Amino acid sequence: MKWKRPPTIVLVLAALALILLAACDDGDDAGNPEPTATPSGQAATPTADFAAELGSDPVFYRTTDGFQTIAAGEPYKVLLRITNGYAEETLRVVAERPSDGLTVEFEPLRSEPVGDGNEPGAYYPLALELPEAGAWQLRVTAGADEVDIFVNVPSDVN
Repeated sequence: MKWKRPPTIVLVLAALALILLAACDDGDDAGNPEPTATPSGQAATPTADFAAELGSDPVFYRTTDGFQTIAAGEPYKVLLRITNGYAEETLRVVAERPSDGLTVEFEPLRSEPVGDGNEPGAYYPLALELPEAGAWQLRVTAGADEVDIFVNVPSDVN
């Protein structure tokens, strides 16, 4: 069987995956519940250990496990990347539980990521802390764009 040379896109994706893996820390988050990043205008530090980028233009997000370990009342790391040219100091995120209208507002500060292979856009690390279990809708507002991200917080985590 003769092997064909893989398409360039496959090589680029493989290189990006290796860069992302190299940027991950050892996963020890003890004493550091928020993503490791600094607000813009301050000295930058490396970003936290995010496994994969999800979402679509203009809002992308990274988590360590796709919200699998999110728990009510505990901070959960999310890194938002906005690609529509929005680069304000803060980003508006409103979490609403549609079943009863409970809302929580967040305004993560913009940060400057460190390292090679960072995608273009403005970055906003968020310590997402939802007070109760249930299905939540996160509305991210970046300028004229609004994007919804749906998250289910289980009633108990084993």
